Amino acid sequence: MKKINSSFQSFLTVLTLLLVCSNSRAAEAQATKLTLMSGDAVSPYMLMVGDKGNWNLAVQGNQFQSQNGVVAVASDPETQIKTFDFKGKGEGQAYLQTNQPYDLSSFGEQNAALVLLMKVNKKPSKAVLLRMACGYPCQGEVDISKLLKKIPEDTWGKLSFSMSCFTERGLNIKNVMSPMALSTSGKFSITIAEASLVAGIGDKATFKC
Repeated sequence: MKKINSSFQSFLTVLTLLLVCSNSRAAEAQATKLTLMSGDAVSPYMLMVGDKGNWNLAVQGNQFQSQNGVVAVASDPETQIKTFDFKGKGEGQAYLQTNQPYDLSSFGEQNAALVLLMKVNKKPSKAVLLRMACGYPCQGEVDISKLLKKIPEDTWGKLSFSMSCFTERGLNIKNVMSPMALSTSGKFSITIAEASLVAGIGDKATFKC
């Protein structure tokens, strides 16, 4: 009986070690991706729109627009996937925002990229800027118009943008309040199903600087 108990105890010890190792690896895997938007914005992020009438309006309901109607947001009733329609009536923006800054330097250190699962519904008529912001006027932005114009309309795909592009252009990665913002003064329509920061793919990003 003692021998059986000893063997069983050894089995439990090995099993415990395996579970600890597995949980540790799972935690590491989770740390390599930060989901910002999955249909809706993921807490603590909020989805906002703005134009010169009001640059900071929180999106509510399945149909919403900025103060002067420059940006319209439509949500799929079932999936909450968002379509952003820029009307070309002046500068407008759609962005994710938090009430307090977050330190995302761990993603910068891990060569991360901003990844969008998206489709272009209408190619841009003017420049489209993608930015990450760290409290106005602190930000880093890139012009992604040429890339968007090359994408076939109404076709789902993934676009990725190296985080180094934004830090090289002024982003304080230790003080990020808006990890994704799109702005244009032209006509443009895009549907975004998911937005996330993914570590280790910056060198393979669709858009590199």
